[in-house]
Parts: sequence; C-alpha cells; structure tokens
Amino acid sequence: MKKPVVIGLAIAAIVAVIAGGTWWYQSRQDDGLTLYGNVDIRTVNISFRVGGRLAS
Repeated sequence: MKKPVVIGLAIAAIVAVIAGGTWWYQSRQDDGLTLYGNVDIRTVNISFRVGGRLAS
C-alpha cells in the first residue's frame, strides 16, 4: 500500500477510537436521580382550648 493510504487509514482508525471512547465514557456517567413534578406542602396547626387527652 502506498504511504498516503496507510497514513489516512491510521488517522481514520485513531478518530474512530477517540469517538468510540468518548461515546462509551458519556454513556457510562451516572447523572443521578432526576425527578420532575410538583411538591405540595401543607402545614396545619391544630389547637385545642382545653389541654389533655381526648375521651372517646
């Protein structure tokens, strides 16, 4: 094979290895848990006029 063809194939192989490695690295990263939605928080203060336990 001629020298320019060998150099071209070597460059193509290096680019393919770098692209494959980058894709593999990106697919292996753990981005953690991502949740979407709303959070409803309600605070209720219950008070009684007379202290003590409730009789049922």
